[in-house]
Amino acid sequence: MAYWTLTNLKRNRFSYNENSMKIDRILFNKIRYELLPQNGSISFIRENNFAGFSFDIDRINDLRNIEHEGRMPDFEFLNPKLEKIKEELITHIANFSKLISHNTYLTHNGLQTIPPEWEHEQPVKFRKIVNEIHNETSLICNKYDELIKTGRRVFAEQQVKA
Repeated sequence: MAYWTLTNLKRNRFSYNENSMKIDRILFNKIRYELLPQNGSISFIRENNFAGFSFDIDRINDLRNIEHEGRMPDFEFLNPKLEKIKEELITHIANFSKLISHNTYLTHNGLQTIPPEWEHEQPVKFRKIVNEIHNETSLICNKYDELIKTGRRVFAEQQVKA
């Protein structure tokens, strides 16, 4: 209990200085506008039905790019709250990527799909995979929204203090 209290106190005591604010703002804007813009892969997975419908794999490139970038040592928020949300987002993206790579296949027209014949030949497997993919897309979108909203609030508060 004491460890948890100390950990939370330390986490809540974080405050920016001019340099740390700049570092986090740059990373936030890089995620928001370059790596994972809301009108790119996020919009696609938010609206796409993966239940046997084919899709262009390039539509999820933003997710792959941020997952790759997330392995870099300098891809870290100094603010522990933002860092935690970003890490959770990247974890869900990695789970989604794994589901897509293991359960979708290239079609004759160059698109990816969960094999639609599974719906009739292996309905339990089909529903399980579709539900897992849709669950991860929901988790990704929720974490993305949380990151953007939290980041906007954090940086707006810092503007007021400055």
